Amino acid sequence: MDNKQQPAKPSSKKKKGPIRTEAIVPFAIVMAVVILYFMLFFDGHLRRGIEWGASYLNAAEVNVGYLKTSFWKASFTTGNIEVTDKEQPEQNKVELGKIEFNLLWDALLRGKAVVELASVKDIQMGTKRKRPGKVFPPAESRSKLLEVARAQVSGTVLGDVARMLEGFDPSKALGEIGKLKSAEFIQQLSADLQQKEKAWAEALKVIPGDKDFAAIQGRLSAIQVGSAKSPAEIQSQVSQVSGLISEIDQKLKAVETQGATLKGDVNSFGSSVGSVDQLVKQDTQALEARIQLPKLDAKNIAKDLFGPKVVSQVAQAERYVSMARENMPAKSAKSNDAKPVSPPRSQGKLYQFGRPNSYPLFWLRKAEISSRMENTPLGGNVSGELLDIASSQTSIGRPARLRLEGDFPKRGFMGIKLAAVFDHRDEVPVESMTMSAASFPVAQRELSSSEDVKFSLAKAIGSAGFEGVLKGDAIQLKIDTSFREIDYQISAKSKLLESTLKSVVKDIPKVSVLASVNGTLSNPILDIQSNLASALAQGFQKQLQARVAEARQQIQRVVDERVGKQKAELTSRYQSVRGSVTGQIDEKRKKAEELKNQAMAKLTAVKNQLAPKGLEGIRKKLPF
Repeated sequence: MDNKQQPAKPSSKKKKGPIRTEAIVPFAIVMAVVILYFMLFFDGHLRRGIEWGASYLNAAEVNVGYLKTSFWKASFTTGNIEVTDKEQPEQNKVELGKIEFNLLWDALLRGKAVVELASVKDIQMGTKRKRPGKVFPPAESRSKLLEVARAQVSGTVLGDVARMLEGFDPSKALGEIGKLKSAEFIQQLSADLQQKEKAWAEALKVIPGDKDFAAIQGRLSAIQVGSAKSPAEIQSQVSQVSGLISEIDQKLKAVETQGATLKGDVNSFGSSVGSVDQLVKQDTQALEARIQLPKLDAKNIAKDLFGPKVVSQVAQAERYVSMARENMPAKSAKSNDAKPVSPPRSQGKLYQFGRPNSYPLFWLRKAEISSRMENTPLGGNVSGELLDIASSQTSIGRPARLRLEGDFPKRGFMGIKLAAVFDHRDEVPVESMTMSAASFPVAQRELSSSEDVKFSLAKAIGSAGFEGVLKGDAIQLKIDTSFREIDYQISAKSKLLESTLKSVVKDIPKVSVLASVNGTLSNPILDIQSNLASALAQGFQKQLQARVAEARQQIQRVVDERVGKQKAELTSRYQSVRGSVTGQIDEKRKKAEELKNQAMAKLTAVKNQLAPKGLEGIRKKLPF
């Protein structure tokens, strides 16, 4: 048998080289799909994404005409951007001809987007749209600032004036009054006073009084001055009187301490009785509001006419500030390294880590804004710049800034200036903005619109100035607006009101409005002043003074009938009880002080027995 081993057959498997050919095909397919997506679909998807985001920010439709990106050049170009005017959806608020910029490959390789220089060209205002833009319903604002600001604007003054001029019966408008807060409060206080009387009477019994003082008085009277026959007896009398004085002091201190506590309780209840007047005032105001009695002072009329517009401007400014604070978060108070930015999805948050002067996630270093009137049908001469828009200002060490100046003569907008600074480098964010317009056209601005009266500016030429600073929660806004060359549009059911309005406005060729918002975001104070409101207040006073006064007198009579008698009875009863309690406390203190004075006088008389003259008298009485 041959046990020799057969030679091994050579392997047919090839030796692998440095390049794995089996991975090339899948990689090539993936890359081809990615390249194909960017070539065919990416620009369209990005354009629609920009339209959606911009429409959300504008609260009205925004259309992007074209968009083109270049992967190799890291460039971005878009244009024909139409921004719908939500107040006039058939035209654009602004139209941007072209926006272009290049990204830095240095930053892209680090996963960051940094734009060295961008340009915005060919800006137009008030261009006509092919079709009306879609306006989104306003989102419910949870802002305390807007809730409080809106609460300070009634929007019903002129309608209330119209009803008053037409004549109305306040008693019919009041209807069933129901229970008044003041009447219920008086009823409760009357029941409480009955309980308090019993408690105060028991407290008076505890305070030392006639019985205690009579016992001390008897012991004091029992000590006869001059009856002592020896110095030892005199010394015994001194000790007895001194002891009684100490006892009187204790009683007097008890009267003062317990009396002060009792008086405090009585006076505290008196404060509750005094607050009835405030509740009566509140009931009166509530009844005036129920019959919609107009407040004819200039400030209320100014808020009624111009308040809604001011509130909408404040709402728009706060909306943009909120978005800026969300996307450019201020420095964290807890950490200087980890800075949360807005989450791209509903789960979790994205944190960016870095050091000063490093690239943030997004950074637009500079955007130049320019436009020439001759280049566009409805354009203007505009220049400006946008600097340092970054997702983290702490990283770049600079605030975001905006400057814009321009004129749009074809649309009537002249002398437009805008400057804004968003400084979120510290823990407390600060935003400041100044804006002015030398002149701009005004078309159909409603000052008051209801079934009873319509009052508006059909057309006018306006000028405006805006100054605002928001530091943390502290707010300070000032809006100065004026209108000239005014064409008023007035109609009212009440011919007397219509003639009054027309008579007042014919002497006011220029309307000035000065509005301010001060305080905090949670407690803002809205103030509006206007020469038109002052003139209307004076005009209405002549027509309505007698009717308003009569209505208020009738309301006061109703309140007095429901509350006046009960209030007087409660006040009288409390005063009587208070006088009795305080009188008894004062009487107890007075008797204690009188008894102490008697004891002190007797102590002096007893001590005088030890004087030389007194000793001589004692010596004569002695049998030796």
